[in-house]
Amino acid sequence: MKEDYVNKYIKEKITSGDDFLRFSFYELRVKENLSNDDTDDFLEMAKWKLEDIGYDVYFSGAKYTYKGNRYMVGDNELMIAIKSE
Repeated sequence: MKEDYVNKYIKEKITSGDDFLRFSFYELRVKENLSNDDTDDFLEMAKWKLEDIGYDVYFSGAKYTYKGNRYMVGDNELMIAIKSE
């Protein structure tokens, strides 16, 4: 997995989104056609990059609070990132 690819993908996600970023199974495995290993590498690299720029990162099954409501990262969601306040 190339760092440039991860950086570009995150930048596009932040530009088109807000303080809440969702990375779904469909998005990475189907649309981006990433293998299992590439998906794992992508998520690991993205986690570090997002945490470095002030996001809290959650993976499948984790519970998080967003705008005062409690949620759980769904089975079809691989990662959720929320801009720290």
